[in-house]
Formats: sequence, structure tokens, C-alpha cells
Amino acid sequence: MTHTNTLTPNAPRRQQSLRADDTAVPPVALRQMATGETEETARDELPDAEHLIPTPAPEQARGEARIFQALITAYGRHRPTLTGGPFGIRSLTPRTDELVVRIAPAQMDRWIDALAHRPGGTGVAGLRWAGLREGIALTLPGMRLLLAGISETDWRAALGRRSADQSSLMPHWIPQFRGEPEYAAAQDAELAALADHLCATLRRIRLLDALTRTSGHVHLFTTPPPRQPPPDRGMRGHPHRPAAVDLPVRPPGPMARRTDPRSGPCRPTRSCP
Repeated sequence: MTHTNTLTPNAPRRQQSLRADDTAVPPVALRQMATGETEETARDELPDAEHLIPTPAPEQARGEARIFQALITAYGRHRPTLTGGPFGIRSLTPRTDELVVRIAPAQMDRWIDALAHRPGGTGVAGLRWAGLREGIALTLPGMRLLLAGISETDWRAALGRRSADQSSLMPHWIPQFRGEPEYAAAQDAELAALADHLCATLRRIRLLDALTRTSGHVHLFTTPPPRQPPPDRGMRGHPHRPAAVDLPVRPPGPMARRTDPRSGPCRPTRSCP
């Protein structure tokens, strides 16, 4: 039996987060349930956060949504006990300006397959990476996701194994390829109604643990927003009515002024006697 969860576009405009004083459960424990962080990490992060799970900036949220959508597509139905956690995520630390993610080392190749974008395929168009002391930073304009604990040497080796040099997953100093901005804009538009919900789910990814205890599997997929009926355009263009016909307008007659000084000036008319 597989527990399937659907992410719908009926999400609030802004992510709603619990405040630290809104629950009887200790804030540190509640945050750990959502993020999988150690008690020490969760405790260190809470003093600087207004909410247990910080709300990201809009561009950060859109970037995280695109990454999560790529992971949902690539992983499909899977067993978290075999991948080190849902979508290979052991734990994460959400902040307003970045998301720190700790994945199982064995999942690095699978993440590269999910994120590397090739024309006509899946992945995250325009995604770039940079090797840092803390790990590998994945960046989009206005978004940063840090894969903590991964060395640049291991990352480059994984990129080579997955032939990612033929994709758009390139070092940060390489400019965007031709067509990448268009692909990125199309992905943003496709997820516009779901971005906030996708981002909120990713930032609370370990809450899926409770949903998979029975079946052992997780399967997420997104549902696009319902199509709106076309607006009523009246006669013109209606499929069941004849189109309106544009009739020519008769041009006005010549304008003239009376020139007889005895009768005074004549107002402009179509024909002045």
C-alpha cells in the first residue's frame, strides 16, 4: 500500500508558520519533527527566527519550489528507508535567505540526475553551483540552497559519472546558455500557483515520516490549477454566434464656412449653404 499525497494550488499567498509560543509542544522538538535537525542545531536557529519555520523571500521560495518539483518528478514513488529520508533528505535547516539541506551521500547522483536540465527534458533551468567550505551551493537568481557536507571533489566526480557537463548544471561563473532564461521563465509560470505550497512542504519535509510509517512509501505529485472558462466576449468570436461584421463608415461631407459678411460666420457643418 502506498500513501499518495497531492499538492494542490489552494495554498495561502504567504506561508503560515507556527510561532514558538503557539503550542504546548516544546518549540525545539516541534521544529525537529519538521526538519530532522539535531537538537543543538534547532536550538541555535530558533533565537533568530520569528517562526519555527522561517518564511523565505519570494525569489527564494520560487527557486526552492522549482528544485522540489524536479525532485518529485525524478523520485516518484520511493521508500525513504532506502534513500536516507524522503527524496534522500536526512535533515534541513530553513532560513529566510537560504535552505541548508543534508542529503544521504549515496543520493548525490540521483539529485544530479533530478536537477540537471537538458533541452526538452526535466531539471532546473539556469541552476548553477559553487564549491564552498560548508558544502555545495546551488543558486538561482535570488535563491540559494546549500548541500551541506559535500566536498567539491566528490561533487565533481558525481557530475562526471552522470554526464552533467552536457546539461545546464554548471559552475556559478558560467553565464546562462542561450534559451535558458526562456526555459526558466516557463518553469516559473508553470508553478506560479503552487510555488508557495511546494516550498512550504520542502521546508517541513520530515513531517512526511509520519505518513509513511504504515506503507513505507512516499509518493507526491502536483495537481495543476483548474482551467478557467473563457471570458464572455459577446458576439465577436463566440463559437455559436456569427462574428460581428465591420461595416464601412460613410465619410463626412466637406466642411465650409459662410463667407457672406452680412450673415456672419457659419459654424462648421457637413454642408454650409
